[in-house]
Amino acid sequence: MSKSWSGNGSLVTGSTTRGFKVQAEFKNSPQYHTMQFNLRPPPAAALGAAEILLPRAEIIWSTEGNSVRRLISIYDGTVISGCAQGFDVKVFDATLNGTGLEYFASALVTPGTRPSIQQPPTLYDNLPILITAAGGVGTFVVPPDAGVISIRPYIAPVNAAAVVGNDDVTLQFQMPTSDIAFVGYDGLFDWIPLPPGTTQIVIRNNRAAGDIAANILWGIEG
Repeated sequence: MSKSWSGNGSLVTGSTTRGFKVQAEFKNSPQYHTMQFNLRPPPAAALGAAEILLPRAEIIWSTEGNSVRRLISIYDGTVISGCAQGFDVKVFDATLNGTGLEYFASALVTPGTRPSIQQPPTLYDNLPILITAAGGVGTFVVPPDAGVISIRPYIAPVNAAAVVGNDDVTLQFQMPTSDIAFVGYDGLFDWIPLPPGTTQIVIRNNRAAGDIAANILWGIEG
């Protein structure tokens, strides 16, 4: 007989200690399970001027004493799957400039894999970086031990009337032993696979004039 597990609790902006856990161990061989999340955030009007809401889930999949970790942002509709003999998921808040607002989240775990959709589970982990013209760079460190497999860059001119065209921006994937340059970012918000071993991504503004704002959304395996 298949089983399911669930949990819920309150989170508090600015407190990583409030939250809840859901966990289970299976006696049989590893199985695929899917976690679904629901979120009831505080009203936008209640958030402080500098408060950026960041609810998260830390997931540990384990088999035969070995484990892998996934760290994801959670929103209504967030879904992630994994194959293991057991799991331990912790839901908590990582809000920037939290003011102590209480809100609620829940998690449901059921057998099977998540449906095939156009994007992976995600992790929002950065604030936008202002990159100056004529060779300015912004560096984004890949979150370690989170399961990052892809990125989705968000790049926009500071001057809203301007346009970021081909070859205006270079994305460079840096590794301990070598770099791979992805030249000619076309302005489309597409997922880009992360080369294995990448530790940080450098975005370079090649425009002769005009600053840009850049950010990266991390795609997580699952």
